[in-house]
Amino acid sequence: MKKPYGFIQWKGTDVCMDIHCICGAHEHYDGDFLYYYKCKTCGRIFEVGSSVPLKELSVQEQKELDIKEMIK
Repeated sequence: MKKPYGFIQWKGTDVCMDIHCICGAHEHYDGDFLYYYKCKTCGRIFEVGSSVPLKELSVQEQKELDIKEMIK
């Protein structure tokens, strides 16, 4: 079965991201574009992907969340 996903097209878009490196470091990024990320703790360099996994909500989760105005 295929896994659902979204594809981000970076077009002058601001991004606000909490970053968790495999070394255990936690950082935060606010700014335009984020193609590559270098961990300030361990120095590893990562390419930032453009795919975002989509998680299907169960009927119960849909009832618990008030997301009607957020649905596009």
